[in-house]
Amino acid sequence: MCSCVDSAERPVFRSGPESFSRRSSSAVTDASRSADIPFPRTKADRDRASDPRLSIEERYRNRDEYVGKFAAAALDLVDRGYLLAEDVADLLKHAVEHYNFATGVKK
Repeated sequence: MCSCVDSAERPVFRSGPESFSRRSSSAVTDASRSADIPFPRTKADRDRASDPRLSIEERYRNRDEYVGKFAAAALDLVDRGYLLAEDVADLLKHAVEHYNFATGVKK
């Protein structure tokens, strides 16, 4: 089943692995071949792109806050039976790597 909207500024929904894309020249939709549209790194980036979503720097004071919130969510999933406790350490490692990549931090 497929629900499609074919417009220059609206989402295009498809069935299959590429289930969502946008057709627009906006900076927010630069990742149109993927369902992932990265958050802007800074408020200035957000303003420049006219992106209504908060930037990474507006969401989290630093990496420790991001990883702390990630850890709390992971532990909640363990408590609720959706995640194995032995997987948390590896996920936290990936959370650090993801934050560094998203914010442009070089190792």
